[in-house]
Amino acid sequence: MIPAAAFGCWFDPKPKNRYNVSISSTQTPMTVSQSALAKVHDLYVMQIELWKHLREGNFQKADQRKETQKCLKQFSRLLDQVDWHYMGGEDVLAELKTMRGEVSAQLRNIRRRKTKRK
Repeated sequence: MIPAAAFGCWFDPKPKNRYNVSISSTQTPMTVSQSALAKVHDLYVMQIELWKHLREGNFQKADQRKETQKCLKQFSRLLDQVDWHYMGGEDVLAELKTMRGEVSAQLRNIRRRKTKRK
C-alpha cells in the first residue's frame, strides 16, 4: 500500500492501534478487486488534496510548492496504477489525466516566473 507520508501527513490509509501497529497485519489479504478499489479510493483522496492546493493557490511559498509537487507525484503514480474499470470509465481517467497536466503546468509556470525574476 502507499506510505502515509506520501499523502501530506493528514491521510493514513492503514489504521493503527494504540501501539502504532498496523491493524491490517491481522486481517486477511485483499482480493484483486479490493486492491484495485483501494487504489481508486486513494487516487480520489489525492485528487481532493490537489484541489485544496489549487484552491489555495499559494505556490509562491517554497514549502507549499514542494508539498503540491509531492502530492502531484503521488497522484501521478496512482493514476498510472489504477484500472479505469473500477473508477467509472475511461472518460473519468482522461479527466484525471487532464487535471494532472493542468497542475503540472501551473507548477512549471511558477518556476519559470521565479527564474525570470532573478
